[in-house]
Amino acid sequence: MRDVVKTIGCIGLLLQSAACAPVSAQDSTAKADVTAPDAASSAGGDSSSKKSDARVNDIYEAVRLGQLDRARHMIEQVLKDHPRSSKAHFVAAEVYAKSGNFRTAKLELDLAEELQPGLPSINPRSVAELRRELARLGNNH
Repeated sequence: MRDVVKTIGCIGLLLQSAACAPVSAQDSTAKADVTAPDAASSAGGDSSSKKSDARVNDIYEAVRLGQLDRARHMIEQVLKDHPRSSKAHFVAAEVYAKSGNFRTAKLELDLAEELQPGLPSINPRSVAELRRELARLGNNH
């Protein structure tokens, strides 16, 4: 149990670090890394993209505030709107990992990588850290 709490704390740090997506509106550099439309999801118009950008920022803010049910609900809506977005699936993987749903987090990370092999539009340190955490948890559970 102590390992799970420690891991959730580490994932929380991952979500809050500059090496991954934003946790507040002030972190516009990281926001561009995670919320810019990728080739797999850019079939929609400009206003749809802006709406998703705001949603992703809201998702990270909900995670930062510990509102994990709200964050999960929001990412599920983003995934409905952008089912082929590797970035949306990566954000979902982070949210599910933070929520302790490691199996779903792994599935979302795998899907993100299937949609965009190597996840070139996501901060590489964020991807590596999430992979490490999920791999470590997979060996413990």
